[in-house]
Amino acid sequence: MKKLVFSTIFSIGLLCGVLAQAEETTQRMNFAEALDAVDEPIQLVGHQSAINCEPCAQSCKPKPRSHYYGTMELPLLSLYANHGAGGATAFGSWFEDFDTQAALRVEAGYENAYGVGLRGRFFTFDTDGGAPNEYFDVRLYDIEATSALKLRNWDFEAFGGVRWGSIDFSDENGSLGRDFDGFGLTMGGQARRCLTQRLGLNAGVRYSALYGKNEAGPFQLDNVIVPITELRLGVDYTRMLRRGVELIAEVGYEHQMYSSLSVAPNIDPEDVDVALAGPVFSITLRR
Repeated sequence: MKKLVFSTIFSIGLLCGVLAQAEETTQRMNFAEALDAVDEPIQLVGHQSAINCEPCAQSCKPKPRSHYYGTMELPLLSLYANHGAGGATAFGSWFEDFDTQAALRVEAGYENAYGVGLRGRFFTFDTDGGAPNEYFDVRLYDIEATSALKLRNWDFEAFGGVRWGSIDFSDENGSLGRDFDGFGLTMGGQARRCLTQRLGLNAGVRYSALYGKNEAGPFQLDNVIVPITELRLGVDYTRMLRRGVELIAEVGYEHQMYSSLSVAPNIDPEDVDVALAGPVFSITLRR
């Protein structure tokens, strides 16, 4: 509980700082743009300088164009479990208390002028701390097709694809490890609402189901399913850099739920549900 409170307070404080800095930057940029506009010559409608715009009756809209993008994220995640992660040992918690861990997510993709794209994602999380021989390690690889839609101040994206995952975790006393490897489908969507010219709020959800096998020493279970549900809320700040490069900085909070992790060869207690949750910091470059 202390880790959750600390992470929440830290995220809110950082978010307030980002908003304050972004507002100050926006005001300075608006003033500078106004000064530049005074020096710009007046141009007739349909002038050759509007080469990147579509012809229209009342206004000039930029032509849609394709772009590449890359994202690097730093989630600071704490581990939670339905059988506990820390506390009094007399109650038999599944894990000891792990410290908040830094994970890594990398994403690269392409989107054409019609909002259809393809991307690849990689996520890794390793525990460090807790009792000896206790761990919970995750590797996830995604290949997804994406489809984007813009409606006024809203941006929507739907995606679907395939996921391969590896989940390794220890038992309740750290004496025997469980190794799950699976392959399956992943899908979801996200939405973004513009607040100002540079600021926006975003939310996303992702669901995947991995089918595979679970090994525990000499024991093995086949045809095992592990559902994974991911939720995310955040605020982002966008700024154009030189040479048409767009920078997007985001701070948010994410929750990952790994359900029905088999504890074979025993079925007492029942399967373990593990959650990873905490703030996440993201930088995206798009061109």
